[in-house]
Amino acid sequence: MRLASLTTCMHQLRTNLEEQRQVDRLADFRRDVERLLYLSQAIGILTSRVHQLVVMRRSTRKTSKSIAS
Repeated sequence: MRLASLTTCMHQLRTNLEEQRQVDRLADFRRDVERLLYLSQAIGILTSRVHQLVVMRRSTRKTSKSIAS
């Protein structure tokens, strides 16, 4: 499952539970879901940045090799 899909599912879960009001300690559960959403978004940002760094490093290596040739 992609991170965006996971985030969307968590938002839907929170919304559904808030509408139904059938969960004990809904406020606590909501905070937990919001923390999970925050963490999943942070992981997505970090993953994106790591990917950008890998791409930049690969292009730097290619440039270095072509200059050396």
